[in-house]
Amino acid sequence: MKHIPERMCVGCRKKTAKSDLIRIVQTADGICVDKKQNITARGVYICKNVQCIALAKKKKALSRQFRQGIADSVYDGLAKELENE
Repeated sequence: MKHIPERMCVGCRKKTAKSDLIRIVQTADGICVDKKQNITARGVYICKNVQCIALAKKKKALSRQFRQGIADSVYDGLAKELENE
């Protein structure tokens, strides 16, 4: 039996397999999506659905996790990127 790493979604707070989540990182350039999940930076995970992104926006979860103000446009960009997948 192989170990499957789990991470918690910042929106719904459910633990899910790491591969089923989107990783968002804070780099010197700003907030971005880490598609390969290998950027060395502070990161958080969120489910691949619009409801969790909306819930994270309502809770200001990214602002709390990254300890800085996050513009609403970042959440909107995440939702748009999710629709394009």
